[in-house]
Amino acid sequence: MLNIGKENFLLWLRSFNNNRALPNFMIVGVQKAGTTTLYDYIIQHPKVIPAFRKETKYFDLYRQKSLNWYKAFFPVLSNNCITGEATPDYFYYNEIPKQIQTILPKVKLIVLLRNPAERAISHYNFNIDRKIENLPFDDAIKKEQERISNNFTIKLKSGYKSNSFREFSYVSRGLYAKQLQNWLNFFPIKQFFFCSTAQLHLNPLQTLNEIYNFLNLSPLKEVNSFTKNASKNKVIIPGEYLKNFKESFITENENLYKLIGKNFNW
Repeated sequence: MLNIGKENFLLWLRSFNNNRALPNFMIVGVQKAGTTTLYDYIIQHPKVIPAFRKETKYFDLYRQKSLNWYKAFFPVLSNNCITGEATPDYFYYNEIPKQIQTILPKVKLIVLLRNPAERAISHYNFNIDRKIENLPFDDAIKKEQERISNNFTIKLKSGYKSNSFREFSYVSRGLYAKQLQNWLNFFPIKQFFFCSTAQLHLNPLQTLNEIYNFLNLSPLKEVNSFTKNASKNKVIIPGEYLKNFKESFITENENLYKLIGKNFNW
């Protein structure tokens, strides 16, 4: 709590500098796909200046805050540098694209996507780690719609509170085509860059250079490779159940591939 208080105090001090930039790019999704790793890769470029904290949550949790509060996360830019943030919950919430478009109509949007079945399992493991999930995996999936519609308050391990819509949305967060359709009501497809978690892990330098090209930056010859925020607990999913679970996303995945012009072979 002391660190959070210190961060808030520093943000307040930073908010008095009116020369701070707004982000040139945003990693808007998705949760449990590796966005922290991707952000830390991107900021290895000498022309990318990191945000004060990569996950601002301005457009979901802190919309009551002022625009100056949001700008306090970002540096004063010079020498053709750029900056950006990464809040992976943004892709999931229906109201956020309009909010971002109102303030940042030209922002470049990066979406890191993971096989939706694998993403759901990782999300479940994450909740087990935080001790906010007590159902077996298959029961959690069966009860998802009931739980997220109830939207009850959950006490998190950290002492903060959240809600069931945010925490138990294992399957619904993986319906990427439906979420993207909503974003396309506010941003043209040319403002998006899509890549997969597998692509990032297998070819980090190639993937990063494609992103740098999207951001109008020069390529790098090398990057430091790493992975962050892996879950400690690993739920074991029976093979037949996992096969059926993955197949339940096939139609949605095909719709996604048509929208983005890429096939991730999920």
